[in-house]
Amino acid sequence: MNSEQHRKLLATLHVIFGVFGLIILLIFRLFFGLLFPFLNEAVANLEPIAELFVDWGFQILSFIGYLMLFGIILPSLIGAFGFLQNRSWGIYLLLVSGCLRLLNFPLGTTLGIYTLWVFFRFQNQKKQ
Repeated sequence: MNSEQHRKLLATLHVIFGVFGLIILLIFRLFFGLLFPFLNEAVANLEPIAELFVDWGFQILSFIGYLMLFGIILPSLIGAFGFLQNRSWGIYLLLVSGCLRLLNFPLGTTLGIYTLWVFFRFQNQKKQ
């Protein structure tokens, strides 16, 4: 494969992973959004600490979801589109996203390693 094919493949993989992550995040958000009112009703008859625990749990899950969105998914999507359009900043966003995806075993790790490989390959081509 030549450099242009690697560029397209890497950007496509990041878009696929980003869209998949958005879908999963939306499903979890809908699930917990629908579940939360029922939990609040069930816990309302218990002690106030239980209601506080459910409320804080929902807030923590929401925070984790937004952290994933702004920390991994959006940089992946924006970087992929920038990289496809030959913008210099695109590969750096993909590098950040790829490094964070290294922790997501096994598919994220594979994408992270491939991102690092393409990044170093493009850096070497720039030097020559």
